[in-house]
Amino acid sequence: MKCVKHLRKPSATAIFVRYKRLLINCFQLSTERILNLGKKYL
Repeated sequence: MKCVKHLRKPSATAIFVRYKRLLINCFQLSTERILNLGKKYL
């Protein structure tokens, strides 16, 4: 959120790409945690 304020002219595509990467990273981390928990309980 802070990085967006510092940009003078943030393009919508650049912001979208950044947030998409963050979402993908968070999704991968969450899926890995779920898989690890599943392995423990199975």
